[in-house]
Amino acid sequence: MNDPPRSQAYLWDGLLLYATPSLRNGKHRHHPASLHIAVDGPFRLDVDGVGPRDYRLALIAPNARSAVDTGGRPLVDILIDPESAAFACLRPLLGDAPVIAPPRERLTGFEPDLRAMLAGTLDCGTAFARVEAILAALCDYRPRPPALDPRIRTVLSHLEDRLAEPPPVAELAAVAGVSESRFMALFKAQLGLPVRQYLLWRRLRQAAALWDEGRSLSDLAVTAGFYDQAHFTRTVKRMLDIAPSLLADPGRTVVHNCLA
Repeated sequence: MNDPPRSQAYLWDGLLLYATPSLRNGKHRHHPASLHIAVDGPFRLDVDGVGPRDYRLALIAPNARSAVDTGGRPLVDILIDPESAAFACLRPLLGDAPVIAPPRERLTGFEPDLRAMLAGTLDCGTAFARVEAILAALCDYRPRPPALDPRIRTVLSHLEDRLAEPPPVAELAAVAGVSESRFMALFKAQLGLPVRQYLLWRRLRQAAALWDEGRSLSDLAVTAGFYDQAHFTRTVKRMLDIAPSLLADPGRTVVHNCLA
């Protein structure tokens, strides 16, 4: 007897690629923007202020209240932090709308990539490159620099063992050898996120790595720097729109913890 298909979750800083064989949820809202991409047919999306409609490609604004029903068909969902460089090119497309429907034809030719995402056969680097290509097909997206500035590499090394209690920005700027304002601008240009938002995504990635070790939710919450399991659960739901218990179940979801 064949095992049921599993969802695939690729986690980077500021981005989550979630490819699932089917999805149905109730009305909810979350911090990131969502790019829903149909694979085998339209999905039904109900967004407050717009109502239920069928889509083949939908960009949902951050914190917009919505519900999706794919009717048992697969869906690729890219969750994008609204403070990230990736979202900067998408923001003008949305304007003040809670959801828009870009022409699905813009993603013609991506079908093999979407199916590879669903199968989980892409490595982290290839998956990220294909996400960047999807963004570039929709807006004036500029890929992140391929090599980090040595000053930022030094800061990241300084942070590596201090994610649970990170030092203040002034200390990080001193490590980089620049002013605070210059450091914050350089950090976002290099990593696509402000420092504090980057640290939050790193904690989520650290938690994902601990799932692979089979730790309990309460243990990994504290180890990854959250106040307690409730704080961790709220953060995962707000940032990833996924229950931690779902991500922690290898029978339902494969987590690809894509380190920078």
